[in-house]
Amino acid sequence: MAVRELSPKSSISLQIMEDIAPGGDVFAIVQPLAAPRRVVSRAAGADPEAAVIVEADEGTDIAPLLARAEAKQIADLGGGLYAAIVPVKKASIVYEHANVRFVEAQKQKRTMLEKALVDGMVGLPSSRKVTGRGDGVVVGIIDSGFDLSHPAFRDGNNKLRVDALLEQKFNGTTFSTREFSTAQLEAGWNTGGNRPGFDEDGHGTHVASIAAGSPFNVVSGVAPDARFVLVKTDFIRLAEATKWCFDKADGRPAVVNMSLGGHHGAHDGASAEERALDRLSGPGRIVVLAAGNERIDNIHVGARLAEGQTETATLDMSTEEGGITIVCWYGNKDSFDVSLVSPSGTVMAAPGMNREAKFNANGARVTIGRTAQTRHKSVEVLIDARIKSSTDLSDFKGWKLRVTCTKAEPGRFDAWITGNGRFRDGAFVESARTIGLPATATRVIAVASHVTKNAWRSDDGPQTAPAAVVGRSSRFSSRGPTRDGREKPEISAPGEMITAALAAGSEEAENSERAGTPTRTLTIEGTSMATPFVSGVIALMLERRPQLDPEGVVAALQATAVKDAHTGPTNWTPEYGHGKISAQALVNHVNQMAPSAVVVTAAGSPLADAGQAYARPAAAPQAKRVGSGGKKKTGVARKAKKKR
Repeated sequence: MAVRELSPKSSISLQIMEDIAPGGDVFAIVQPLAAPRRVVSRAAGADPEAAVIVEADEGTDIAPLLARAEAKQIADLGGGLYAAIVPVKKASIVYEHANVRFVEAQKQKRTMLEKALVDGMVGLPSSRKVTGRGDGVVVGIIDSGFDLSHPAFRDGNNKLRVDALLEQKFNGTTFSTREFSTAQLEAGWNTGGNRPGFDEDGHGTHVASIAAGSPFNVVSGVAPDARFVLVKTDFIRLAEATKWCFDKADGRPAVVNMSLGGHHGAHDGASAEERALDRLSGPGRIVVLAAGNERIDNIHVGARLAEGQTETATLDMSTEEGGITIVCWYGNKDSFDVSLVSPSGTVMAAPGMNREAKFNANGARVTIGRTAQTRHKSVEVLIDARIKSSTDLSDFKGWKLRVTCTKAEPGRFDAWITGNGRFRDGAFVESARTIGLPATATRVIAVASHVTKNAWRSDDGPQTAPAAVVGRSSRFSSRGPTRDGREKPEISAPGEMITAALAAGSEEAENSERAGTPTRTLTIEGTSMATPFVSGVIALMLERRPQLDPEGVVAALQATAVKDAHTGPTNWTPEYGHGKISAQALVNHVNQMAPSAVVVTAAGSPLADAGQAYARPAAAPQAKRVGSGGKKKTGVARKAKKKR
């Protein structure tokens, strides 16, 4: 066992990256979505970069320090927070500076499309009209990419409704960005063009069309007269992408949608990324995030333990990712012994405070670090285990996380698996507190999913999902509260199943049970789909009250949320938040708040009751059940379980 000191002024994940010599291996913490989260080899001599958020004392001139560390793409996020790209080997120059409070590595996120369900639960609503179309409002979408040839992105004259597009790229070692104007996008999407922002996955096109897509065939977005600003994201630099969206809005009211998230953090709203999003939010600047799809995925263990109590959770690593990453958190007044036990019985104990230990067991290289995190008033234990060159599947199965409470004040312990892999069923496994980051930020709106339809049409004909009960919370939808006890999600919206735009040439276009090629539509489920519906409704609210702030949005959601037999009468539940969204009730509520505002008629824009968009459903005779012979397509999008 090798042990070294860790700095309490930097996230453990960044210091793990520092520990890797050039020409070696890069941990999965920083891998792009397009590749499985596994160790990736890089060429000898390559210098890896990290996307970080630096927290400095307010008033500090950070520029000379970042220049000395050879930082690039620096963005002032406000309140002493700065985003930057820093060579990993020079990161310590930044966090060791006296005026720097903390340096946080930005972690990999994933889209929140529920792909693990074999029965493909779906819901399309009955439609009705809602006043407003989002005129004068900007809708920012940060996602996998966009098919700008689709009519959802074009007006009645076939002109793009996109003011700008940003491409963020990460190749496993270095980061880059490129911005495109409307004119460049029009040229790039002509025949033979380079198609900036192309959506290989299909997720981003679908999400954007729900929020603000132009009417086409049987589908219309919630705010079809809003303008788009789009980010094809690297799923890491979310704060920078959000700032870019608001900057491109240029004073117009804007809502930014992120149907993505992850679990690499304390789930308490105190990370630098979460606080950056809070600072970027404000009057006329709203951020909406998917709650997550991990309710039944066994990615979280947690409990309040008595002094002397031991709990053990058996887990299986991901063969796809070549290992597993677990983040553990407990209060700084508590004390816990934390160990990873290999299938052969090797016990690897977390070292003392602000230390890192390395082990080898069952063909795995294991790194365990423990640091005191002042901002969170907590202690973090990070466990990263990577199987090296093993062909024995037993090496991936039957590992154990063992936790003993040695001081209980109050003794609460939580741990999350950040990628694939899962804990086996047991008393320590908990579906609560599974809302992903950064949806746990204080001022963002976190959105859960419920079922509104369980039948749809596809290239394979009529489909049904009998297990999906209309009106119920989606069984995958992550449950609150946050780790620090705040009430999230704020609201539930229709997320099963949703018919919206299909990206031509994407992974999703090959799924004949979900794609409707003649109508250029796709029917899929997830909190990813519920989130842009809420973003679209917020665009309608901003159309009437451009200075509405996040607290005003939450108050309106709470005042108008639908309670029924499924939600129950209580003001908030872990599954539904304050209840189910009602688009018309929200618009009416905002009209009462600002009676002088102009109301735009929604002629030709059918919206669903309780907030669902689009769809004039056709009669569907003799529907075929998913899983009864339909073709399956498994691609990158389907492997990424953490899609919202």
